[in-house]
Amino acid sequence: MSTSQSIAINIFLGLLSSAMMADAVTENLVHVKLAPGIDPSDLKQYGSATPLFSVPYDTLKELSAAEPGLPDLTLWYQVTTDPSLLRGANGAFAFRGVSKDFITDVSIPIDAPPPQMRRRVQSGTPDFGGNQGYLFQNVPGTNGIDAIFSWDFDGGNGEGITIYDVEYSWNVNHEDLDASIPSILNTGDEAIDPFMNDPDHLEHGTAVLGELIGSNNGLGVKGISYGAQAKVVPESTRNGSNRADAIIRAVVDGKPGDVILLEMQAGACGGACGADQIGCGPAEEDPAVFEATKVAVANKRVVVAAAGNGNVNLDDPQCEGRYDRTNPDRDSGAIIVGAGGSGVDGCSPARQKLDFSTYGSRVDVHGWGECVVTTGYGGEYSDPTNPSDQNKWYTYGFGGTSGASPIVAAAAANIQGIAMKNFGSPLEPKEVRKLLTISGVPQEGLDTDKNIGPLVNLRNAIDKMTWDCYRGSSDLLIGSVLIWWGFETGDAAWACNNWYIAECEGACIVFDNGTNDNADEPITIEAETYVYMQGVETEGTADEGGGEDVGYIDTGDWMAYPEVNIPRAGAYTVEYRVASVGGGGILQFEEAGGTPVYGSIDIPDTGDWQNWVTISHTVNLEAGPQNFGILAASGGWNLNWFRITQAN
Repeated sequence: MSTSQSIAINIFLGLLSSAMMADAVTENLVHVKLAPGIDPSDLKQYGSATPLFSVPYDTLKELSAAEPGLPDLTLWYQVTTDPSLLRGANGAFAFRGVSKDFITDVSIPIDAPPPQMRRRVQSGTPDFGGNQGYLFQNVPGTNGIDAIFSWDFDGGNGEGITIYDVEYSWNVNHEDLDASIPSILNTGDEAIDPFMNDPDHLEHGTAVLGELIGSNNGLGVKGISYGAQAKVVPESTRNGSNRADAIIRAVVDGKPGDVILLEMQAGACGGACGADQIGCGPAEEDPAVFEATKVAVANKRVVVAAAGNGNVNLDDPQCEGRYDRTNPDRDSGAIIVGAGGSGVDGCSPARQKLDFSTYGSRVDVHGWGECVVTTGYGGEYSDPTNPSDQNKWYTYGFGGTSGASPIVAAAAANIQGIAMKNFGSPLEPKEVRKLLTISGVPQEGLDTDKNIGPLVNLRNAIDKMTWDCYRGSSDLLIGSVLIWWGFETGDAAWACNNWYIAECEGACIVFDNGTNDNADEPITIEAETYVYMQGVETEGTADEGGGEDVGYIDTGDWMAYPEVNIPRAGAYTVEYRVASVGGGGILQFEEAGGTPVYGSIDIPDTGDWQNWVTISHTVNLEAGPQNFGILAASGGWNLNWFRITQAN
């Protein structure tokens, strides 16, 4: 055995012993990266060795050549070794500072618990829509990410984007996950769920999918990116635990602009990351995961990663600079996500660092780390007629950085969906990271010195990539040319609401393509496009233009239409297209929830449920996004659409 090989085996033993502090080391396996030029057959003296990444060699070479200086993933191998060798480790962490002539990196695959925390908030059958506060606007009393706002834009529900969830424990047959959700596995391989007998984790992936792509089907929850395609990528398979390979399988399956979500954590900066989750940090602590992530980002995939639940300070000297993003060699390109308070009654204050969240300058943004309403678990809702039916289980209490990360991944998917639809190509992953960071709502409350980044906000992010043409108070409009101040060199060229903004420094020349938005144009809202409702049903309409209307409206029924942007305060004419047999109904136009009431109008007898007339009244409205509601103060009528026009 050569001197360098002898040193390597000591490295090997030291790292294995450190990994054994964790609760679930994958038995007999170790991942090693060879120095360039080393013959892989030299690994046979330690056990059987196979390439760590399952995709073809030429594919790995191509992915690793996407940018200069990327790691060569073909140098990684998985070694199955003698278990007595693992038990014989002496506990020394001997990796750093030792010659790397033979093995340059060692990674220990462990089945660390997923980075979740669950809190029971209340019991009983939930009003799912009303409790998904993370979907709503970010205003006092509602700490949302403005997902509903993004849905008004082409691609803003994630359409055209695939989100890859890398983890385990999915129930893809859940009633609220009705889209086809493929599993990305190699031919002949199968997923192994290391937590299949653990009630705290057995629905983990199900809960994540509900946040991401819960169906827009009128029941249960609605995903932030309900228009996106989801695919699941098991990190543990019959061939062992291999997180890095799962990332690359997602890269090979996907396309530029897609999002890869890493629902995983690892012992960071000397932490163990056992069942108590103390010391858990980002999964990229594993050098193989770090390198696979770096290659994924270079190949234009947005990678979103949980920061971990171990309350680790990633700026601590024990981290030895591994999370120092000022060193470009240590920036994987991932969006790392911390966990903040939801602001929900009975939970933590909005945007306050939760005590378990890992933190530091490398953490980019945060999401809700508690009180997330989503699919799975069944602790708060199950079918009263069949409580054991897991396909109808829901929870009010998903959380941890596991609950926070899907919120950010979905926000990224909606941004990329808008970019694809409007620009014809996605944003670069680091542009998405920058956009979500600079447009977020700042961290507040206790421990602001422990950075978890801002809460992502889709309204603010979209405003930076789209431009409401009547809103630019400090910009100069001359004919069809707008001078937009405040951009920096290197900012992407944005297109927005029919303006095209050229790349520039300081002042941007913005060209009007002739169809820019007009604040005085009427706002027409189809009745069936409500986001939430009670009691009503849709049906085909015989009215001009076809489509659907809303019918079977009884007294007390209502429909909610959030995020309707009113350009300026003042008097507005609101028209309603209605039909009724017998008349006597009363329509009340209000802020969703009942206060204030803008006005009421009587519904006439039109002689037939499909004989339509237009009625109107004048109301006073404030400027900005409004959450409108239509209440049947007295029922017995149908509604096809309503239209809001400035009165003067």
